[in-house]
Amino acid sequence: MADDFAKDFFAKNKLETKKTWLISPFASNYYKSWRVEYFIETAKLVLKNDTELKLIVSYGPADKEKAEKFALQVGQNCILCPPTSIEQIVAMIKNSNRVFCNNSGIMNIAIACKTPTIIISCVSKKLWGSRGIDDITFVPDKIENATKKSKFSETQIHDLLSEIKPNFVFETLKNKNIIP
Repeated sequence: MADDFAKDFFAKNKLETKKTWLISPFASNYYKSWRVEYFIETAKLVLKNDTELKLIVSYGPADKEKAEKFALQVGQNCILCPPTSIEQIVAMIKNSNRVFCNNSGIMNIAIACKTPTIIISCVSKKLWGSRGIDDITFVPDKIENATKKSKFSETQIHDLLSEIKPNFVFETLKNKNIIP
């Protein structure tokens, strides 16, 4: 049933797995998420560079209005995901070539589905290691170089995540041949 949902959505929107990313710019904890405007800016850069790529914007029930604005701001090739159950979002992730998200539930689902991920994270790679198959994880330097005893407030974490700039994410993806 969920697989049919995803296949129907992909067919209706003329999406191909190889040229479709699921993007989830929202998270349950505002302080542990990258700025939505940075996701917008990065999405625009990526789509400008790869005009065949399509982005599906996923969101939780509380974020529908923000997701609609997000899709409008990114523009062409950015499609709003319909409301989904857990099973349906799993199917959407499995049908996507890549997931671009915060350190969130969507990230965990993508990892479990073995879908390559681009993650903006507030958790050290040194402490947690790789997150999944073919993942690219961006962590602020101050967090990455912290010790286990280091403590950051939620506000500090949000501010540190803001140090990761859209151009840096875009250039990294380009240098790793994720985008042409």
